[in-house]
Amino acid sequence: MRRYVRVPIAALSLILLTLSTASCTPFVRFTRPEHQAQAQAQAQVRITKKELEKNAHKPSKQPPIRRKGKKGTQTLLEEVVRSYIGTPYKWGGTTPAGFDCSGFVTTVFNEVYGTPLPRSSAKMWKVGRQIPQPSARPGDLVFFKGSNFSDIGHVGIYMGNNRFAHASTNSGVIYTNLNENYYARRLVGFRRVQ
Repeated sequence: MRRYVRVPIAALSLILLTLSTASCTPFVRFTRPEHQAQAQAQAQVRITKKELEKNAHKPSKQPPIRRKGKKGTQTLLEEVVRSYIGTPYKWGGTTPAGFDCSGFVTTVFNEVYGTPLPRSSAKMWKVGRQIPQPSARPGDLVFFKGSNFSDIGHVGIYMGNNRFAHASTNSGVIYTNLNENYYARRLVGFRRVQ
């Protein structure tokens, strides 16, 4: 026995595109006759692997995001971080669709300073030089122990005024005060990279 689900057309086109690239054939029943013609046209669109590979290396036609601050400045850092506030958390994420903590930090550092960083917080801890908390300034990395208090498990970017920006597993990219109990207990230290 087959069960049918109503799917909005926008979602359907995304599903069909995804399935066509995965070489699957979906079974979809359309519940409204006016959508059948549009859905049939969408179903005829097939993208082959060769077409995907051929177009994969073409540069995007979208213009780059223009930032007002000068490269490597605190103004640019604040502008870039602010643009990502609210981005959801995604384990392994390195794009505005979703970030994990180290993905957020590497993206911001690349955008603001042009500095490549290792992909994990533990490896980032070995980059740059350690500095005492009173000497921390915006743009320094701030590190925390993992949830079980072992090793380095989290990283953020110090923003000044005792707050840091990071990708939280529960809230996505946010600003947090270093005095919050959870982070205050797990604080390992600060490192200056740039």
